[in-house]
Amino acid sequence: MSSANVVPLRGGADGAEYDQALPPEPPEGKGRKKRGGGGGDATRSDDGGDRFGNVVPLGVRTRRGSTCYVFLDAAGLETTLSAKDMHSPAIIEGLFGGRFAHKFLCERWPHYIPQRGQDGKPIRDDEGKVVMVPAGWSARECGADLISACTRIGAADDAELRRDGVWSDGQGGLVVHCGQRIFAHEKEHGPGLRQGKAIYIAAPRREAPSAEPATAQECLLLEEDLRLWTYAPAIADQAPHLVLGMIACGILSAALEWRPHMTTWGPAGAGKSTLVNYAALCCGLEEASDDVSEPGVRRLFNARAGLIPLDENEAAVAQTAQVLNLMRGASSGRGAIVVRAGEGSGVDVFRIAGSFFLAAINPPHLSLADASRITLILLRRGETSEGKKKRLDEAMARAKAAYPRLLTRLVLGFGRFQENLAQFRSAAIRAQATARSADQLASLLAGWQTLTQDDPVTPAQADMLIDPLSALTTSAEDAEEEDSGRQALRHLMGSLVQVGRDRLTVAEVIGEGVRAIRKWSAFKGQDSEAELRDAMDRWVRRLGAIGLRYHETPCPGIMVANGAPVIEGAFQGTPWSGKAWQRPLRELPGAVEPKGSVKFRGNAQTRCVHLPLELFGGVTDDD
Repeated sequence: MSSANVVPLRGGADGAEYDQALPPEPPEGKGRKKRGGGGGDATRSDDGGDRFGNVVPLGVRTRRGSTCYVFLDAAGLETTLSAKDMHSPAIIEGLFGGRFAHKFLCERWPHYIPQRGQDGKPIRDDEGKVVMVPAGWSARECGADLISACTRIGAADDAELRRDGVWSDGQGGLVVHCGQRIFAHEKEHGPGLRQGKAIYIAAPRREAPSAEPATAQECLLLEEDLRLWTYAPAIADQAPHLVLGMIACGILSAALEWRPHMTTWGPAGAGKSTLVNYAALCCGLEEASDDVSEPGVRRLFNARAGLIPLDENEAAVAQTAQVLNLMRGASSGRGAIVVRAGEGSGVDVFRIAGSFFLAAINPPHLSLADASRITLILLRRGETSEGKKKRLDEAMARAKAAYPRLLTRLVLGFGRFQENLAQFRSAAIRAQATARSADQLASLLAGWQTLTQDDPVTPAQADMLIDPLSALTTSAEDAEEEDSGRQALRHLMGSLVQVGRDRLTVAEVIGEGVRAIRKWSAFKGQDSEAELRDAMDRWVRRLGAIGLRYHETPCPGIMVANGAPVIEGAFQGTPWSGKAWQRPLRELPGAVEPKGSVKFRGNAQTRCVHLPLELFGGVTDDD
């Protein structure tokens, strides 16, 4: 897409925009017959295309046992009309855009009446025929032609309606839909553009591609901004690459054969929501949605292409599981297709074809299939100085301004993206990744490489970049292990519990408890010992109320009580409910079962499992 393709909107007063969008009139006698009232295929051209100006017939649909007719109206919005509506002048005029369409309607479906003389009698020509003169337009004839057009098309639900975002045109090219402006095949179109079964309809306005693309240096600056967040040590160097790659894939989204998803999680104050909002701004959106439910996602992102940023907050396990189903379906092909009962006896079809970026307190349980579709990014608390806050504000402003130029760079570099994708995927396969895991990681790295470099990656470079990310590629055996103990522990760590007046994650309680115990141990015998002992006792009680206890034998770690009600409640509604979590935890590396029962503060003695602190992913600042 060159700068020449970014053309100004059509416009003008008194409906000039509408008139400019009308198709050209066919020559007299071709595709249109002269008539005294309309009828038949009078609005059908030689090439078989329906000619209704800015109105697009979509087909028929059943509502309450009756056949209805579906259109895109003059504003590009879908509307369903009954057979009775199809003969109402007011409804049809509204379909075509009101008074601005009056001239068009009169030309296409003229209504004729006899011309009368001063005596009130009809005037006749030399042959004795009554002379007819135009007088407005015929709603009956227009409605009949609209009904015929919808009937010829068939079921309206067979059409794939597409709203804003970047789409594939099915021939290796891209369609950039900006809400009211659609760029395809080096031309600008209005809503109603057809490509096979795909119809691009009106959507909320989004910024169009800029005249000039972002430079590699600008993209590297965005990558540097992403280093303002503190990532888990294992991926600290590579995480900004992956998140920037996620932004690229979020912009291209529906045009990709494989759409990666990402979840960021960690303790409160780590910046999860801010990171997802940063990515949303880079992708031309305002902020993440906090409606993490299947109906909410369907309502907000139906038929839209792009990043789907979600801030989980305190979403229930069942809600998250439903969203995971959408993520699974959205990964490839036409996306996730959801059919729900509609009005009357009809059905509504929803299509979700985007890349999800989820900020989660509680990292989702991933099946073997899901583990290859979702990259997990663990955040930790970082510094909170005024200087960092200012840098973060500047980064968010850069992100918001970057979208049009990033869009142009990715559209122009789509061929380079595909080259990078092929190289990274081959490198991941050489590193023993499963096919789906290779698709996921290769898509993220291809997006990052396409933004930050002007040349495609070489095989040697791809191998070098994949190597430090081997922990994010899974074999079948690795994924099976993740599906058991590690995922169960991760779920427990992210579960919210009531601690005094606060709701904290289990990971936060463990972190605060371990720090309080170690502080008291380090400063025993000093002036602050009494204060530190009080803090230590308070957090030990809180750990015990959950069913946890810090212990340094045989190594520093956390004891997890077998029968603690809070822990049982945390696993309710998950694959580990009903004590099914106990065995996976016992099978974790370094897990030890103490002989006999152990006393937990605030709880009776019970059997437990001792888990090394290293399994908890660095929940304390000094680890």
